[in-house]
Amino acid sequence: MHLIEIACFNEQSAMTAWLGGAGRIELCRDKHTDGLTPTAHTLQYVLNHVNIPVNVMIRPRAGNFVYTEEEFEEMKNEILGFKNSGVAGFVFGCLNQDHTVNLTQNKALLALAHPLPCTFHKAFDACADLNKSLEDLILLGFETVLTSGGAPTALEGAERLLQLKAIATGKIHLLGGGSVRSHNLQAIKAICGLNQYHSSGIIDGGELADLDEIQAIINAALE
Repeated sequence: MHLIEIACFNEQSAMTAWLGGAGRIELCRDKHTDGLTPTAHTLQYVLNHVNIPVNVMIRPRAGNFVYTEEEFEEMKNEILGFKNSGVAGFVFGCLNQDHTVNLTQNKALLALAHPLPCTFHKAFDACADLNKSLEDLILLGFETVLTSGGAPTALEGAERLLQLKAIATGKIHLLGGGSVRSHNLQAIKAICGLNQYHSSGIIDGGELADLDEIQAIINAALE
């Protein structure tokens, strides 16, 4: 069984993902920043109109993943504000200046989100030691980590994803992401053999997911 998660930056894309047969939505905004926390209005609209799980991004600003105390408080408040809205889980990631996982901040956010599952997003790929960082995420209790194996794309990082899979199996889900599209998913899957993949389903450089592309990605995952 393969799970296809679609990153959606607006209400229209979320509807397209649902209609296209996606298994889950990662809801955020501002594609050009690689995704920030969506508005409460957008989240509520999506929750009211789709019947697949919706994970919500908690990321207060663009740039790196080292957060000030003020930004961290904002992230905590966002989780508390969204927790009882019907979301399936949360997506976030806090790092230290030395490119290690910030154990204290992530632990606090996980506790606030509990019992909802959490995904550590592609901040993971900015970590200096992927193996050690993956072990940290397992110990913290993340359910999933979104990663391209530390490479710019999942295809380039597929061999590394295979290595990480050996650590992750039975402990945490690896969600392969990073320019995953219907034309390359089979090649990625052939190397790393993951059963969860993440894509925006965008093919024109804009912010809207493409229905045909989402369906093609799902078909490629099944082949």
